[in-house]
Amino acid sequence: MHFRILGPLWVANGGVEITPTAPKVRQVLAFLLVRCGKLVQVGELIDELWGRARPTAR
Repeated sequence: MHFRILGPLWVANGGVEITPTAPKVRQVLAFLLVRCGKLVQVGELIDELWGRARPTAR
């Protein structure tokens, strides 16, 4: 797999582009790629995705 994160996110596998189109999926993938090789806490991921507008379970 090949990833490009400078500029628009781009993902390819075997020369075929498979970049996700869903915004949250793209955001999660880019976030994890930037932190490649590092532990990511759940809270960090939640902050990245929703910030102060976190969804709540009721």
